[in-house]
Amino acid sequence: MPLSIDVNLPRNHDAQFPARCVQCNLNTNGNTMRVRTHTIGLLSSLLMVFGKGFTVHIPCCRSCAAKIRNRKLLGLLATIVAAGLVITFVWPQVVDFAPEPLRKWICVGLILVAALPLLLLSVLYPPAFDMTAYGDSIDYEFRHAEYASSFAQLNDDADWVKLG
Repeated sequence: MPLSIDVNLPRNHDAQFPARCVQCNLNTNGNTMRVRTHTIGLLSSLLMVFGKGFTVHIPCCRSCAAKIRNRKLLGLLATIVAAGLVITFVWPQVVDFAPEPLRKWICVGLILVAALPLLLLSVLYPPAFDMTAYGDSIDYEFRHAEYASSFAQLNDDADWVKLG
């Protein structure tokens, strides 16, 4: 199954990327794309509280940058549409049968079930680049194993480099 290849580095390490596009693997002529995320942890998962921001500039040609942005935007829109459809069409059919103290959780469960196909698509067809930030480390996630390996080699001066 084509899962992403992750490289874990310390958060305080200034990551170095190969001088080619993360998506098409061609020369970028110096073009980069800013990618931003927030630290995740127990509180962010349970309370939807977002942690400290983290930004990185990745080498990306202009056409691939547009594709990467469009994929992120379409994924967000598809999730919103799936949630909206559940709340509009499914929830009114279920609400009377759900015990009142559990209604909120049942609604959330229905939305997660509706979003499951989107999650499966992102696992089966991972984006060219993504990242997950933790308190003291960053997982840089690549679609291409060769690019991930080159990235790990360029950053071998970090306190640790975990390729997985």
